[in-house]
Amino acid sequence: MDQQTFQRAIVLLSGEHSLSILRSLRDANWHLSSEVARSLDIHITTASKFLQRFAELGLVERREHDSRTFEYRLRSPHLRFDVDLMDDTAPLRAVCAEGLGADTAKGVFQAALRDAMGVYPDLAIRCGLTRPLES
Repeated sequence: MDQQTFQRAIVLLSGEHSLSILRSLRDANWHLSSEVARSLDIHITTASKFLQRFAELGLVERREHDSRTFEYRLRSPHLRFDVDLMDDTAPLRAVCAEGLGADTAKGVFQAALRDAMGVYPDLAIRCGLTRPLES
């Protein structure tokens, strides 16, 4: 999981009803957001928004119930997060690659990293800046 997704997950999980909504799905059955809302005595919009965001993050599965509603179920009764703390440049690199093209963006970053290593070689090595140049 990249750091941006992790941050989104943490913000979502810190919401007032988030854990109770996830707990309501522990039985591994498919549930409508209206069922979840009724069981927790919360507004259906609240349940729907949380469930949709959980699905976007991959914490719950989502399938169509009919043309207007979805059903949700918990992927696993255990939440585990695997965050790569070494790769803090990925979102920036991805944005640059979209605008410049992958090869051009890689060249720009490699040039910037070489400059950083030329001026602050010890800091560049300690921060792992040489790793992107090796790939």
